[in-house]
Amino acid sequence: MKVGKRPYLDSVEISEYDQITLGDYVTMDKKCGIQTHLFQDRVRTIGPVVIGSHVALGFDSIVLLGAKVGDHAVLGSQSLVMRYEELPPNTKWHGIPAQPAEE
Repeated sequence: MKVGKRPYLDSVEISEYDQITLGDYVTMDKKCGIQTHLFQDRVRTIGPVVIGSHVALGFDSIVLLGAKVGDHAVLGSQSLVMRYEELPPNTKWHGIPAQPAEE
């Protein structure tokens, strides 16, 4: 696992540490998870997850394999970033699946 400066990880669930990159000052709230594997039709798929710098992942949110979260992005509580999805920098997201949050 590649971890930048000063992350805050509050009782998070992470699988396959070698597939994860966290930028600087990442905040992951309680029960947050990064899942780098899925089983589909009895086939296990593994893919990397990249979380940019100054990213906030809300309570009970999940980021799936292949996803990229850009710098300064915010993911709301109980939200899901689907596999291979990219959240652009400086954006806010919420919901299942994650949708852009209205200002």
